[in-house]
Amino acid sequence: MPTVDQSPRPSIGPSIEINFEGRAIPAVPGEPVALALWRAGERILARSVKYHRPRGIQCMQEHCASCLVRVDGIPNRFACTTPCAEGLTISRQNAFPSASADLFRAIDWAFPKTLNHHEMFAGVPVASQVMAKVARKLAGLGELPDEPGRPFETPLGSDGELRVRTIVVGLGRVGREHLSRLEPGDMAVEARPGPTAGAASELGGAPVWPGSRALGLYLEAGSPVLLVRKDRTPIRIRPQRLVLCTGSRAQIPPFAGSDLPGVMTDLAARLIASHGVVPGRRALVVGEARRVAATAEALRANGVQVTEAPAGTEILEAKGKHSLRGAILQRPGEQATDRWRGDLLAIAGPKAPAFELAAQAGAELAFVPGRGFAVRVDAAGRTSVPWLFAFGSCSSS
Repeated sequence: MPTVDQSPRPSIGPSIEINFEGRAIPAVPGEPVALALWRAGERILARSVKYHRPRGIQCMQEHCASCLVRVDGIPNRFACTTPCAEGLTISRQNAFPSASADLFRAIDWAFPKTLNHHEMFAGVPVASQVMAKVARKLAGLGELPDEPGRPFETPLGSDGELRVRTIVVGLGRVGREHLSRLEPGDMAVEARPGPTAGAASELGGAPVWPGSRALGLYLEAGSPVLLVRKDRTPIRIRPQRLVLCTGSRAQIPPFAGSDLPGVMTDLAARLIASHGVVPGRRALVVGEARRVAATAEALRANGVQVTEAPAGTEILEAKGKHSLRGAILQRPGEQATDRWRGDLLAIAGPKAPAFELAAQAGAELAFVPGRGFAVRVDAAGRTSVPWLFAFGSCSSS
């Protein structure tokens, strides 16, 4: 995944208002909705679909479903990437009567050893049908939009396709190195918004679409088709050659309470701080030493009291009912456990290669110890698919 831009933002305060469940929330134009809500003290942004546990900011990169909200009547929008605009109407979803006091969280209490709704009343004709309806309601993500959606425009011609010679996906450090090699007829796609987000810009002689995300890669009659979301419009791009520089994603290792609001990746914590938003009062940063130091520095610059955990510290459990209140730690080489108290746990855990697009193309993968599956490449970045290349941390090189 491309490196998150952590350059200092202009020192401006909120100048607009968004509507959050009937409450006016100050916001900075263009900042992610999640940051405006976090600044206003709203830690619970959503509820999990099965046990209705509270969810908050975790990744800030659309890699999880912890911040899905309803925006202007449209469900399942990512609060971490949806920009604020004057009068935007936001509400949480998948909760009754509200996300702050969800009655369905009783499921977690009633079924402490987990619930498999597929087995409940199985074989009992009427009861199984009723249970199926209840399960669909519990596991739903939001409700239908308030109004029918408008047809998608096809600005690139009647077939809605764009044909290019080479397309680069991802413009982190490695992706930017390939820009100088692009020529007319090539282009690049970058998920992060830029100063010209939503419009094509010229960089390195090739068109670049910032703020556009590659959603999927498909084969049609042996030819690749890349589906890209640009300005909330899906566009089919048919390249002759595809270069993946999608990088890797920060991960949160599994432990009890790892889904509590206040537990997030180190990348998310630094991104929040880079916007001048205070992500917590007392923070614990755990994981890889270099990233721990960088995250601690960014948080301290925003007035956060930070504890840097020694390398090898293991999080056994995160504590808290509605949001993080502390954690149980085991320090390296010690049998005894420690109790830490605070409201922000930033985890600089192992990064997992973003190999999914290559896998959709049928490319061969390789398991890399400590990282997970990555795209298998040779010294020149070639994959097992003739028209597909991969470079950087998404690959096995």
